[in-house]
Parts: sequence; structure tokens; C-alpha cells
Amino acid sequence: MTDFAGNAVFETGFEAKVPANGAVRLGTLSEGDVLNGRAAEDVVVVLTAQGFEAPANVVYLRDPKDLRLPAAELDVVVNEAESTVRVTARGHLARFVKLDLPQGNVRFSDNFFDLLPGESKTVRVTDRTGEPVSLARLSVSALNVKQR
Repeated sequence: MTDFAGNAVFETGFEAKVPANGAVRLGTLSEGDVLNGRAAEDVVVVLTAQGFEAPANVVYLRDPKDLRLPAAELDVVVNEAESTVRVTARGHLARFVKLDLPQGNVRFSDNFFDLLPGESKTVRVTDRTGEPVSLARLSVSALNVKQR
């Protein structure tokens, strides 16, 4: 668990042996035990697996409307030749990062994602008909990033 600036609040691990297509309860943690004096509206839980490739799962302890998200900044690097966009969060967690391109038939390899502070994601932009995509009018935003 970290705060929105990426500072560790709590960390633990569980040993897991899960059968194929199965589910097991690994344990139970109370908010009081893990928040270490922080408000649940100010933290994010990041669940990861070790020993095999699996994406991290980001979990919030409160509804989106109740989160106290500080302003974040995004660094955006566009590579027209490779038709990719690399987005990096600076300062704080960036919630619901959104790429938008006012052009039909466009597909993004990922969209509407969260980035922890310092975390980057590279998104491939393609046209479903195979035509080249111009990224000149691309916009990148997030719920807690001020528009420029």
C-alpha cells in the first residue's frame, strides 16, 4: 500500500497455491492494521505476484468520488515513426489516464489506466484498416492532471 505520492504505507506477502481455474482466500487484513494512521481516501493498494509474469492490480479503498487525489503531472513522448505514445506520471498517481485522437478507426493498445508516480506506459496507436495514424492531434489527460 502506498500514498498517492508513492510512499510506502504498508507491505506484506502471502504464500499462495491456487489450483487451475480456482480461487482461495489468502488472508484478511483490517484497514486499521494497514493504514498506519493514513486516511483510506489517501492511499492505493497495489497487488503483485512474484515468480511469474502477471500485471499489478491496483485497488482503491474508497469510491472514486471520495478519493483525495493531489494534482499529478504527465510526461508524454510521442514516436510518430513507431506510432507509440509513452506516458509517465510525475509527482503523484495519475488516475484514469486517457488518450484521445479525434480520428475514426483508431485503436489504442491500452487506455483509461492509472499510473503510479514514476511509472510509465507505452501505448501503441493503430488504425483498424491498416492506414497510417497521425498523432499530431493526440491529447492525453487524467482526472487529476490540469489541462494545458
